[in-house]
Amino acid sequence: MRRQPAPSRLAFPLALLLLPAVEGCTGASAHAQAGDDTVAATFAGAKPDTHPQMATQATAAKPDHLSPQQAAEAAATDQRPVQPLRRLFKFLGRKPIEEVYLWRSLADISLPGPDLANFPNSSYTLPRGGVYLESSPVGFYGSSTISASQWSWEYLLRYGLTDNIEFRLFSNGLGAMPGATGFSPLAFDAKAHLWAADWDWFNVSVGAETYIQTTSWLASPAFYSPLQYALNILVDHELPWGVSFEWNLGFVRQTNPTRTLYLPTFQWAFQRNITDAIALFVQGYHNADALPRVPGAKPSLAPSYPLMEALGLGGQWSLNQQIAFYGSYNWGLTRFTPAYNANVGMAVSF
Repeated sequence: MRRQPAPSRLAFPLALLLLPAVEGCTGASAHAQAGDDTVAATFAGAKPDTHPQMATQATAAKPDHLSPQQAAEAAATDQRPVQPLRRLFKFLGRKPIEEVYLWRSLADISLPGPDLANFPNSSYTLPRGGVYLESSPVGFYGSSTISASQWSWEYLLRYGLTDNIEFRLFSNGLGAMPGATGFSPLAFDAKAHLWAADWDWFNVSVGAETYIQTTSWLASPAFYSPLQYALNILVDHELPWGVSFEWNLGFVRQTNPTRTLYLPTFQWAFQRNITDAIALFVQGYHNADALPRVPGAKPSLAPSYPLMEALGLGGQWSLNQQIAFYGSYNWGLTRFTPAYNANVGMAVSF
């Protein structure tokens, strides 16, 4: 979940926090120089008037302030779309080279924030060229009626193809369960940011995500899994009193040689900043996590509708603008849900 810049704000406009994504969806025109300076300072996670140095850096990155050689290089690499395709490229979030450089130089791990920190996934995507590596070496799952206890070292690699489309690779990684140790299969994932609106006291952002978990790619034989895929609608709200509400709604296909199930899924989380760097959240899911993180499920051992419910607490600490740590402890509320789930990890922005 995205960490809000400061707990004292009741509701921060989504359009300012995620200007590249909003511009990519709406085709908005470029802002004036003062507006750009404000946005650049916002990316740095601070108020513009309290960090004049950041505003100076943003100004230096603009094409008007490039040297002739730099301007020539930028013009040579920034290939403008032909007129008939302009609307398509605007939706895809095509940005001039200097704006990509500006984001990378002022990258903030809280914008859009790590997805492995909690059960739902954020509707926000990385800007074009942005890279996140999220890794959770501590992932303990208790046993249930349809799954064995397991430890896993999961990871998620995210790359911004455009300002509104993100390519992702996920796996439960190295793991151990009774009688076996090895690697879990790879899942291919794609997320798109579709729409955002800045309303008084109730900002909203909408996205969509789909993944396919392979049966054996990069996996050890003991950890082979039936083909699994899911589709989710991702929604984020910024509520009054500095509260962020995130929820996902979709379905997941789970199968094995004797049974195939299509289960409706729902994940949710409420989060609030305690300090500028620390946020706490409460979360839960119905039937499945937003990613295939619950290991070892065997639908053939369950009734036609194996109800799974989980509830937990967690937190996120942003060490600086490039590194964040997160963790949570969760309880299974039905016999088909892992009895507990403890998760600790970190995310790095490049």
